[in-house]
Amino acid sequence: MVLKITIETLIVTLIYQGFMLILFHLNGALFMISDYPPKIQERVEQLGLMPDKKEMKRKGRRNDLLGTLVMFVLFIIPIFVINGERSFWPAFWQSYIFFNAISWTDAIFIDCCWFCHSKKFWMIKGTEDMTDAYKDYWFHLKFAVIGIVGLAIPAAMIGVITVLMGKIF
Repeated sequence: MVLKITIETLIVTLIYQGFMLILFHLNGALFMISDYPPKIQERVEQLGLMPDKKEMKRKGRRNDLLGTLVMFVLFIIPIFVINGERSFWPAFWQSYIFFNAISWTDAIFIDCCWFCHSKKFWMIKGTEDMTDAYKDYWFHLKFAVIGIVGLAIPAAMIGVITVLMGKIF
């Protein structure tokens, strides 16, 4: 069972990260401006690339909601459909592992390795001189650290959804 969940975790993580990278590529950096370090957000606002902080927060909430919905659907497939889980705790632990795998993959590989060192892909025009802000490793890692505890909430939601789906189907 451990090997199966490990493989599922890798697959779910790759699908989710691929989905987010495609959205980023299609919509541009401003699509995910709320995930950029604060100094870069401030510069983007000063340059007039974003109307104001309210707009940044609105886009951030929209992106978070979209990402969460995609994760929920993506997690239910292996948990409910493939593994046949119908009870809270197995669904909770599997989704908790999935959430943290995505969080740490994003923090280490996407953010600290790629975002912090990319010369073009993530860079917003007018912020090219802000290398220190782009290389703010703690900004990226702190969300993964906070997620160790915080991701228990959406994992519990997946557990409840799994139980409810078990009663319906």
